[in-house]
Amino acid sequence: MRAAMHCNPDSRASLRGAVYLALGTCLAAFAATATAEVQQTARIVLGPSQPSWSFFDLSGRFGGQALALTPSSDFLSFSPRRNGTWELYRVRGWGSPKPAIDHLPLPGYYSSHDERDLDDLTARVFVTPDGRYAVCSGTGEWLKRVHGRAVGQGRTESKLTVVDLATFQAVRSLRTDKFDLFEFHSVFMDAEGRIVIETNALNDKGSNAFLQLELPSLQAGQRCSFALVSDANHLEHPVATTPSTCTQMLHNITLEKYLLEQESLPPHHVDGYICANAHGEFCPQPDLFSPDLQFGLGIESEGRDSFLGSWVQTRATAFFFSVRTHREVGEMDITHQPPYLKFATFRGKTFLLFLRKGSVLTVYQLIDSAPANLQ
Repeated sequence: MRAAMHCNPDSRASLRGAVYLALGTCLAAFAATATAEVQQTARIVLGPSQPSWSFFDLSGRFGGQALALTPSSDFLSFSPRRNGTWELYRVRGWGSPKPAIDHLPLPGYYSSHDERDLDDLTARVFVTPDGRYAVCSGTGEWLKRVHGRAVGQGRTESKLTVVDLATFQAVRSLRTDKFDLFEFHSVFMDAEGRIVIETNALNDKGSNAFLQLELPSLQAGQRCSFALVSDANHLEHPVATTPSTCTQMLHNITLEKYLLEQESLPPHHVDGYICANAHGEFCPQPDLFSPDLQFGLGIESEGRDSFLGSWVQTRATAFFFSVRTHREVGEMDITHQPPYLKFATFRGKTFLLFLRKGSVLTVYQLIDSAPANLQ
């Protein structure tokens, strides 16, 4: 049985719907038969190996990674740690013979002591459009479960740290328990480089709000409250319950557009792209593309139902496609332990930055050498 698989490691239960995030947690290891169009150019060891799961963390909650690129193409990796001191790495000049590695421990995050009823743990790292600051966000959701079923009310909390990228030092941090938030919340960065906390109460369509935090102070402004109202087609739309405040916060953007536009589409996409895979029975349609729109990524997943009725993946393969010819230029075996990756464009070339075990950054260059008239 085959299926298309989409990379969506950090979806938010919010109005914005399907979220296409950075290529994040979806890929595992390059196939030994990788074509000449995918060439390794560097291997950079950042620090000690950090497997995605361990005997003490079988769920892998503390083995995740959050990746980002700065406007100057510096690579950032933000990593949870069970001791509560999470780590931010920066690699400058990853395309040069002598890259520079910076390491910043960030204490005060969630640790193994917070695991009781911990239902989810998410790390994210954002970079402001001007490249001055990075914001490291760790979000935990706690929900008691009995025999797998939720019992009582959940709780969400985030720890935020602002890092000055010029000095690579933390300049401000806080926990969101200082705000009057509903049961659940999520953290993202809007187009103007403000941190936004969107919060909602489970099963209460009238209890929704968001706050905008200025940088680097993390000072919260006013609170825009809204309800979700269903139309004749049973589609939900946000309607402000504090209309004057929401208007002041959003200027000329409607509330619905503001909430939808943050991550409703991947940062780079090609409308109407149809892949043409000459080597496989299945053609995984790419929905992820490199920043220069030269390459697309599609994933083929094979599996079966286990005796418990759950889905078991037996094989997964990632295919790279040329946007110019729509033909495959390379593939990966992604069946095993998932690492994390980012597409990047540097000096007119396309690269794949591939992080494994939270410690080894491998750089690959993607090359489209096929003639344009391939059919």
